[in-house]
Amino acid sequence: MMTEEKPKAIILSPLGKSSEPIAEQLVNILNDFKVTPIFYEQIKQDSGPFSIVSEIDNADLVIADVSGANPNIMFEVGYAQGRGNLLCL
Repeated sequence: MMTEEKPKAIILSPLGKSSEPIAEQLVNILNDFKVTPIFYEQIKQDSGPFSIVSEIDNADLVIADVSGANPNIMFEVGYAQGRGNLLCL
């Protein structure tokens, strides 16, 4: 019996924001829908500068906090949009 892989959601937010209460609520919602949340901090630990790009390529959903107009997040959102990823800003 094969197990189906859960969809993945990449959560792009400024460093350190993944511990805030809203991030915790977001994780709970994604878990309710059987979606695996992946925070930027988890991706950054991977080797190579393009780890985030690879994760966006494989993501089913990209959720981004653009409230601070962080240039890195804006680039990543543009990349995801160009690839046709489902976005939630």
